Amino acid sequence: MTVRTEHVALASALIASGSWGVGCRSKSTEPSVELKDAQPTSRQDVDAAPQIAPSRCVAEGDTVALAEPGRSGELSIGEAIATPGGFALGIVRGAAKGRVASVASVSADFKSVSFADIVAVRGDDPPPRPLLLGAQAFALAYEHTPKRQITLFRALAGKSETIQSFADATDDSQAFDVATNNDTGLLAWDDDAPGGVGVVKVAPLSASGGGAVTAISKEGSDAEGPRVAPRPGGYWVAWIARRAEPLPEAGRERIERAGENRAYEWLELAAVDTTGKRIGDVQRLTPQSGHVTSFDLIVSADGIDVFARDEGEAKEGDGARLERISVHGDKSDPPAVVVSNGVGTGMPAASLANGGSAWLAYVDLADHTRVIPLQAAPGSPSLSSVEPALEGGRVLLATPPKDTHREGSSLLVALPTDEKRQIVRVFCGR
Repeated sequence: MTVRTEHVALASALIASGSWGVGCRSKSTEPSVELKDAQPTSRQDVDAAPQIAPSRCVAEGDTVALAEPGRSGELSIGEAIATPGGFALGIVRGAAKGRVASVASVSADFKSVSFADIVAVRGDDPPPRPLLLGAQAFALAYEHTPKRQITLFRALAGKSETIQSFADATDDSQAFDVATNNDTGLLAWDDDAPGGVGVVKVAPLSASGGGAVTAISKEGSDAEGPRVAPRPGGYWVAWIARRAEPLPEAGRERIERAGENRAYEWLELAAVDTTGKRIGDVQRLTPQSGHVTSFDLIVSADGIDVFARDEGEAKEGDGARLERISVHGDKSDPPAVVVSNGVGTGMPAASLANGGSAWLAYVDLADHTRVIPLQAAPGSPSLSSVEPALEGGRVLLATPPKDTHREGSSLLVALPTDEKRQIVRVFCGR
C-alpha cells in the first residue's frame, strides 16, 4: 500500500474514513496515463475515450517546509493522517547526528509545524507511519536492535516511547501497513517463510501494545506488499501474490522488453477480525495471469474499492492500465478498467475525503500527474485531467474543502525535493 519518496504503500497513499495504509515493495513502486482506446476485453471499460478533461485542481496557497534550508535532499515523506488539530506526516529528515525518522504535526491552518523524533534511520528504512489509537498519537517505524523489527512508538512532544516490537526478516521488502478503528488497529507486513516464499503476517495494536502475530496468506503462496483497511468487526487485508511465468516452449525464444515482468502477479484479499484471525477463505481479486505491480484501496459504503496497476501491455509502448475491483462482503465484482493504457511508473493513490468525495491520482507516460474523480458506481464514466498544480508531487490524502460551499476536495500533496515548500494544499473541483 506504500513514497513514496515512493512507497507500497504513492500511496500510495491511503486515507479512508480515518484509516491509513502503506505500500508495496519498492520493486513494485510505479505511476500512470491513458492515451489510446482500450483493447477488446470482457471487463467493463469506463475510460476508453481518448479525451482529457480540463484541469480540475488549483493550488490554495497553503505550504509548509519540513526540511531545514539546504537539507531538502535528505528529506523523505511517507504517509499522512488527519488529526483533530490538522495533519500528521511520517518523514525522514536530516539532523545534527544523522538522518532520523520523525512525525511532523502540521496545524490545520498550515501556520505551525512540530516534530517528534522517533528513531535513528539505518540505510533505506522508510519513513515512520503515524497513527491514532483513541486520542493518543503513535508511530510505527523500523529499528535495528540488532535485528530489524517493526516497533510501535508512542509519539510524545519532541520524543518517543517504545511500546512493542514485531520481528521482521532481513529480506529486501520493507513493506508494512496499518489501519485503525477508534482505539485499536491492525499492523500487516510481509516476511519470508522457509524457502524464501513471502507470507503476510498481521498483529492487532492498542495503546498498551500489540497482540499475537498471525500469518493470513495461503500456505505456500508467495505473498507481498500488504495493505489494510477497516471493516465492521475487523479489517480487510489485501496483497500481491506471485508465481513464476512458465519457461518458453522448446524451440521458442522469449522476446524480452526492458522492465518485463518475470512473474505473474495478482491481488488477493482476506477479511480478519479485530485480533487478526482470518474470516473465511482468501479471495482472488484479479486473474492469476496478470501483472499487478502496485495497488491502493479505499473504504466504500458496503466494502472496499481496490485500484490496481497492471502492466501487462497489449502492445509495446502502451503502458500499464488501472483497474477497479469493488468488494462487497465475501463477493467481488469483476475488474473494471478505469484507465485503459498509458499509465506510467509508480503507485496509484486513491483518497477519500470525509463526506464521500473520492479521487484517484496517477502519473502518465509523459510523467504528468493526472486525477480522476471517483463515482460511487464503478461503471460511471470519468475522464482524467492533467494537473500542473500536482506536477512532481504525490497525493497524501483528501480532506473536505476549506470553503464548504465548493464541491470538491482539498488534497494534501508532498513535494519532497522542493527547497521552500514540501507540503502544499490543492483544491480539486468535480
